[in-house]
Amino acid sequence: MVTTLKDLPSELLIHILSFLRFEDVLNVQSVSKQFDGLVRSSLSLQYIIELGASGYVDNPLDPSSTEERLRLLHEHQDAWKGPHLRVSRTMPIIGHGDYRKYSRGMFMRLNTDASPGFHSLDVLDIISPENRSWTVHTDFDFSTDCEIDPEQDLLVLLHVVPVQQESSLEIALLSLTHGTIHPRAALSPVRVGFDDWDMPLCTSVQVDGDVVALSVYTRRFAHK
Repeated sequence: MVTTLKDLPSELLIHILSFLRFEDVLNVQSVSKQFDGLVRSSLSLQYIIELGASGYVDNPLDPSSTEERLRLLHEHQDAWKGPHLRVSRTMPIIGHGDYRKYSRGMFMRLNTDASPGFHSLDVLDIISPENRSWTVHTDFDFSTDCEIDPEQDLLVLLHVVPVQQESSLEIALLSLTHGTIHPRAALSPVRVGFDDWDMPLCTSVQVDGDVVALSVYTRRFAHK
């Protein structure tokens, strides 16, 4: 007797289909009435379809059940159909400065009194009930090109260091809460540059996990 895919238990079929992309699950659903009923009756497959169709990805570390995740997804989708904005609370801002970054509930503000070079910045946690705020001081001048990653307690600062006729950049990897060298940094600051570099006119830094990406626009390409 030959066993076909349709002869497998529903639980096993659902488990196999859960490894597919949501587009492929939809294609399987259109194959037959059996697969259509199987997909419609499975919360996990419905979650895969609706999550993918919404352009989101799942968080495998979330301990919530599939039913709870699907419920939250529906609430999120409904909220965007008719959003109602309201002010939940206000937070007074003391001093002068220009907000440069917002990431996961953290505002980072550079002190304008230190312009054109900066020696300190203010960090404001607007999510915590205590509205924590603190100031990070440095012993070097840094530019406005900076980045933070609160989950890693990471603060990335840039400053230009002239080297004879060329130029290089130093990247400081610091603790966001303490302003000291980040515990995971093997070296800080890190100097980057090439022999054919001329003076950088514009820089941009981004953090993604363990990767720090630096974009540099130099004088040589200013008119190209």
